[in-house]
Amino acid sequence: INEEPLGELQSDAPDDERPRRPYTKSQASKYSVSEKLAKDAAQVDIGKRLVALTIDIAVGYLAGLAINCVPFINIYFSAQVIMVLYLLVRDGLFNGRGVGKNLMGLQVVDMRSGEPASMVQSLKRNIVVYGPVLILYIIQMLISIIPNEVVTTVVNNGVQAVLGIYSFIVIPYEAYRVYSRADGLRWGDKFAGTAIVLADMDFSGPRRS
Repeated sequence: INEEPLGELQSDAPDDERPRRPYTKSQASKYSVSEKLAKDAAQVDIGKRLVALTIDIAVGYLAGLAINCVPFINIYFSAQVIMVLYLLVRDGLFNGRGVGKNLMGLQVVDMRSGEPASMVQSLKRNIVVYGPVLILYIIQMLISIIPNEVVTTVVNNGVQAVLGIYSFIVIPYEAYRVYSRADGLRWGDKFAGTAIVLADMDFSGPRRS
């Protein structure tokens, strides 16, 4: 479907040499939304993000302790795993706010559309940081069925070493990006196509059209 051109891209070249490349209404809208979100993201205070993270870690920890008291479930899921699972999906709750960001007036949104982050985007955004813990837990469960204790110990130590090196490199760099970049975008944000902006507190849940 052809869309009506809104105009032409500007250039410093003379009029007779200027390239004629019309852009459509949808393209113009996408660029304006992305530019606005970049400006909004630059207004987010780092201190608010840190407090929001602290709140979310506390919520995840308490949720882990509570669920770990449920019979049978605590056999398969430790409090640490429950906390990590919450941290992975938290940005998909309450229209991209979670608990911590909600209380601090922040929201995770899609960088292209400006819509609240989806659960998939929350997973992609946070897997960069918290993924190693989940991977280690899964591998430990799998190797626990191996009858050879020596093999189990070697594999477990090797996985812990690799994931430890990954975390030692990635987590500080993610923190550095948040501190040094004007828009505060982490690797996780680039991977998920998200940004953090200021928003009103809202625990009402997903909006229905």
